[in-house]
Amino acid sequence: MLRKTLSQMKYIVATGLLLFLVCETANSQVKNDSEDSPVLYFNNFQKFINNEPNVDSAFYYIKKLASNKQFEQLLKISLHDSFAQVFIKKDVEGISDANKNIINKRMLLSKELLGRIEADTT
Repeated sequence: MLRKTLSQMKYIVATGLLLFLVCETANSQVKNDSEDSPVLYFNNFQKFINNEPNVDSAFYYIKKLASNKQFEQLLKISLHDSFAQVFIKKDVEGISDANKNIINKRMLLSKELLGRIEADTT
């Protein structure tokens, strides 16, 4: 009976240890650093171009996308599909003055950002 109890205890301890190791290994593989996320860079670039215009922040996030070759596709999408669209001439007839002001402010921000992108040598 003592042997059976010792055997059961060894089994319980071994199972607990194995479970701990599996959980610890899985936890160590999860990257908690969301700062290095291309999706975060892309979304924040969009945010600082469209919703909360800020040249410095938009420039920071587009540089972060450009700094890693793996993020190249998101960089192309950011520059071509959203950022460059601002420079396409739009017919502003029938648009309210408030919307014209928004379009003009976005154009000014985009021109300033484009100048920074062109001047950046890093």
